[in-house]
Amino acid sequence: MCSLTRRFYFTMNDKNKVISPDALLYEGDKYVWTWQRAKGAWETSMKDLREELTSGSNNKIILVCGIPGSGKSTWISKQPLDLGVVYFDATFTNKKARKPLIKIAKEFDTDISIIVFKTPLEVCIARNSTRPADRIVPNETMDRMNSAFSKDPPKAEEGFKEVIVLEETD
Repeated sequence: MCSLTRRFYFTMNDKNKVISPDALLYEGDKYVWTWQRAKGAWETSMKDLREELTSGSNNKIILVCGIPGSGKSTWISKQPLDLGVVYFDATFTNKKARKPLIKIAKEFDTDISIIVFKTPLEVCIARNSTRPADRIVPNETMDRMNSAFSKDPPKAEEGFKEVIVLEETD
């Protein structure tokens, strides 16, 4: 999954959509992150989400969230995904990051749920260390993201129809 260069990647039946802002940060096979590129990737991903909902072929959004190395993208790649669902793969470590997607769901009168990957920080750091050099997130950033996520975990009160927590111990 790490070598994505398209905005969406599709399952075999071409009816499931997964949007990942990170997929837009590749130049060829190299991951290139800057604040400006990340901002542009998010803007494009939000536009793509709106286009998918406008098409009328999707009736639900599922956010897949957790800190880097928590297993989000791997889970998506191995799951039989539900038809008519747009999966949005990102960290979403605080309410501010989740709010725009909840707003879009309300705008389109679409259900939105969230799958929370609650993986121990030390497991995420170990997985992160095995990534290609251009994909390694600094440990201080991992600590900061984990702290933010712990202080502001997703809650149904934000507007989610369902909050599913997947806990991993190792």
